[in-house]
Amino acid sequence: MARGPGKRASAPRRRQAAGTGVAGALRGIGAGDSGRTLPVVAAVAAFLVGVALLPYLMGPFRGFLPDSALVDALIGPAGGPLDPEGAAPKNPLGPAGRAVQTALKAAFGAGSAAVPLCLLAAAASSGQWWSPDARRRVWILAGGLLFILPATAYVWPFSATCPAVQTGHWTGFLGAQAIGRPLCSVVGWFGVAFVTGAGWVAISVAAFGVNPLALAGTAAAWTFKRARRDFATVAGSAAAGWRALHERAKQRREAAAERKAARRRAAEQAVRVAAREAAEEAAAREAAEEAARRAARETAEAAEQGAALLDAPSGRDAAPWEAPAGQYVPTTGTLAPPEGAGIEPLGDASPSPGELQPPRPPAVPAPAVAESSPAHAPAGEGDPPAAQTWPSLELLAPPERRDRLDMERELDRLGGVLIETLSNFNIKSTIEGRTTGPAVTQFEVVPAAGVKVNRIANLDADLALAMEARSVRIVAPIPGKGAVGVEIPNPEPEMVRLREILGSAAFARSDAALPLALGKDLTGRPYVTDLTKMPHALIAGATGSGKSVCLNTIITSLVYKNGPDRLRLLLVDPKMVELSAYSDLPHLRHPVVTDPKDAAGVLKWAVLEMERRYALLSANGVRSPKE
Repeated sequence: MARGPGKRASAPRRRQAAGTGVAGALRGIGAGDSGRTLPVVAAVAAFLVGVALLPYLMGPFRGFLPDSALVDALIGPAGGPLDPEGAAPKNPLGPAGRAVQTALKAAFGAGSAAVPLCLLAAAASSGQWWSPDARRRVWILAGGLLFILPATAYVWPFSATCPAVQTGHWTGFLGAQAIGRPLCSVVGWFGVAFVTGAGWVAISVAAFGVNPLALAGTAAAWTFKRARRDFATVAGSAAAGWRALHERAKQRREAAAERKAARRRAAEQAVRVAAREAAEEAAAREAAEEAARRAARETAEAAEQGAALLDAPSGRDAAPWEAPAGQYVPTTGTLAPPEGAGIEPLGDASPSPGELQPPRPPAVPAPAVAESSPAHAPAGEGDPPAAQTWPSLELLAPPERRDRLDMERELDRLGGVLIETLSNFNIKSTIEGRTTGPAVTQFEVVPAAGVKVNRIANLDADLALAMEARSVRIVAPIPGKGAVGVEIPNPEPEMVRLREILGSAAFARSDAALPLALGKDLTGRPYVTDLTKMPHALIAGATGSGKSVCLNTIITSLVYKNGPDRLRLLLVDPKMVELSAYSDLPHLRHPVVTDPKDAAGVLKWAVLEMERRYALLSANGVRSPKE
């Protein structure tokens, strides 16, 4: 299709009239092209006004924005005053921007935030941008915010105490003078708040098509539905719990009834058992009485047999025993029955028929003796003026002298193993010292602050495993010390010789009537005790644990401290090999008894002698021979 001449000539004229750059735009405005230029000018004005309002609108939120040069240039430095007196705050557009900000703030307050939006809506309307519905929504939003923001600032719940609201900083003339105060004078503060809230709802519905009330109703309905579902769940759980509780109560009642029935059956059974036991007890009482009568007869017979055994010659020289030459036999300090007490001593006179009297001890050659130190002299009154002879310590084996350097090194290594093992169980500690005895070494472990003592006490098996010991004994804590004792067997146990104990000052200075040298304690000191303080001693233990050694130690201790004039022994050896070494001991009241039948008679005689001595003590009004 061919173009007309008029159209071909009009195109150059339009290009010439339009020109380029700002001059062309001004010429276009002057030529009547304002319909295309005005929207752009309005959009630019909206942008510039928004930039000018940034310090005013974003100042309260400056603390939430990052620190940067751009933010400081647009809004101001962080922590600075919003509107300091005496100096105008910085504005990105300089004095012009400051003037625009001041004017809009005074007129609209917080509603000045809608001014750029109004300019943008005007630009869109004049330039026919967007759809008509979108332009309408923008106008509604801009106009609504222009009026609703200052009114909201006026009715803010803290406006009475907020200086920014009282000075009109956020309300402006529009919020305070034009809307807030007139409405408050008519409908009051609550009415203004209601009108403001309705305005926000209207703006939301008109501009965005969203009804906040509907959203609130939906949220409330969802919350109610969720709450009802949760309540149903909780109610179901409560019902189930109630049923379970009821079931447990029922089970408890049934169990209580069963226990009651069981107690009733047990009571009936107990009555039957009591009746049966009463009958058995009556029968046993009759049998016991018969056994007592039989035992009395047997005791009398055994006493006669024991007296006969004691009177019989022992196969050795049966001549009456006499003290060796120069040996003093004390006569003072012995108990005698008072006159008229009715107690007949077991003297040297021939006993009457049926009466038991021990004979004199047999004369036995005494072992080799030597002059001993006064430490071995017997304690008590009536000591002889001349020195008395005692068995020499040279008869006993001397102690062995051993080099303990290797054992000390091994104990140092075991101490390090002990600390390392405790640290493996998160127990910090140190070793403050150790005490080494003949057979056992005790490490003094000081735990760190905050460590419980029972944590160490519960590790005995683990410590024995780590230190390769047969057993570990833990003393928690050591009496008188702020440490925990860990005792382990020595790598090389030391043999304790009896000669060491008998020759020690502890044994020599002991004032015990019957001293016993039992060995050494944990610290290596001699341990001496008194046999009179343990009248019911029992020596027991496994095979090879040292029962025979202990018994020999007791006999030797007694012999080294007391002569035959003060100490008499009655030895019973059914095995016939344990005590045969003492057959020549001058302290024997009777040769070593090896026949169990003879032992019964001799022991019954000992019981009669004990009862006689108790009678002597009672007649003299004392509790022991020392008194």
